[in-house]
Amino acid sequence: MKINFRPMNKNDIYYVHGIESLTNETPWSENNFYDALRFSKADVVTIDGKVNGYVIYQYVMDEIHLLNISVAPQFIGKSIGYQLLKRVVDQSKYTFKKRIFLEVRESNQRAIKFYRRNGFQEAGVRKNYYKLNFGREDGLIMQKNLSKPVIILLLDNVFKFFFNLARFRLR
Repeated sequence: MKINFRPMNKNDIYYVHGIESLTNETPWSENNFYDALRFSKADVVTIDGKVNGYVIYQYVMDEIHLLNISVAPQFIGKSIGYQLLKRVVDQSKYTFKKRIFLEVRESNQRAIKFYRRNGFQEAGVRKNYYKLNFGREDGLIMQKNLSKPVIILLLDNVFKFFFNLARFRLR
């Protein structure tokens, strides 16, 4: 099984929308995905050359907003979702983003457990956030604090080095 990650493009939307329709009670439309390509960052995972998952997110001020993530049903529970989420978190190490946040339907216990296992904590509730086929549902806000960007860690180490060097020379 050959797994690759790459940026999403227009040709992927048919497949991404198919996954979305299979995994979401109220799926995004194809137009939502076209808009996401224009205004967000989007990646897909291919398995043996076929699109089998995706993640869509935006950089907003000092945060990352995870808009949508899904994996084809036959690959749920096989760490593909984890790898997609890890890709977003890993890319954040080169930015000055402090946290990543998302909304998830309160009834989506599988997703909530997934996010908790990956370091997300509950941060609030958006009342009636999700429109369902019959009624509305609250959205649970979850967030994960991110580590410092690589450049900050590097500068911290350089500062400590010179501070210790100066202290050593003053002795």
